[in-house]
Amino acid sequence: TEGSRTYLSQWRMLEKVEQEDPEDEFATVSVDQVRVLTLQEGRVNVRLYRAASNGAEWELHDQFDTQATEITVVPFYANRTGFFAAEAPLEDLADKNVEHWQSASDQRNILHFARVPILHATGRNTEDGPLEISAGTATTSTNPQAKLEWVEHSGAAIGAGRDDLKDIEFQMQVLGLQLLVAGTETATGASLDAAKETAPLAMMADNLKDALEQALRWFTMYQGSEQEITVKVNKDFGVSMLSAQELTVMLTAVNTGNMPRRVFVEEMKRRGFIAEDTDTEGYLDGLDSQPPDLTGDRLELNDGG
Repeated sequence: TEGSRTYLSQWRMLEKVEQEDPEDEFATVSVDQVRVLTLQEGRVNVRLYRAASNGAEWELHDQFDTQATEITVVPFYANRTGFFAAEAPLEDLADKNVEHWQSASDQRNILHFARVPILHATGRNTEDGPLEISAGTATTSTNPQAKLEWVEHSGAAIGAGRDDLKDIEFQMQVLGLQLLVAGTETATGASLDAAKETAPLAMMADNLKDALEQALRWFTMYQGSEQEITVKVNKDFGVSMLSAQELTVMLTAVNTGNMPRRVFVEEMKRRGFIAEDTDTEGYLDGLDSQPPDLTGDRLELNDGG
């Protein structure tokens, strides 16, 4: 830390590299390599360590200095807890995935037993001989009280298992984005709830935007031409296609002059009604240059012209 600025002073990374196979000149082998980036006197030094052939764990394979003035590693925080530290934002959802797998496994197991009935013989004597079961055979018994019947699972647990799976799937939806929660509410309430539930996801999108912009700026720096980079990350997670009612209201607003046509086209792009990369001005110019539709007009000419 230097003043209010916190930065990396060293970065160690385990990676895989390919090198020539000492036992086969036509093959390569994958080996572990540790890359160590160290910021020393305003420049980044790189050291590469590989497994030693003499039995030692690691030995220095190569090292070199770079012109970089900082370690160019960009973190992306989904749920930041500190510098280069974060927690999984969907850890609860991962636990529900495990529960779903366990419940689904039990459901498959009970379905196996429920689908295979067992033939139960009552009152048969051992002298009646072996019992053969097939479509072309019959069996008899000297005991008049003997009977054969198929014993099947009652199936009550199957329905309970299915309900458990449905409950877990519902909980997974709620823990994901809470965009599919069952219930009826007003359109205004739905819009407010959607904005509230997607707020954490919107912050993650902002963090992704910042991380991508920083990574691309450093990339251009390595190319020798530093440029200002701007990345656009979609955050309209709760926006759906225009409904017929919404489209009618917006068209009325355009026709009455209460909404500019450019705003209308931008909203259609945002809702996915037209392609997002559509040039708005070109789109409007194309509409203005189209001839009027005269298919509904009827033109009659009399003999006098």
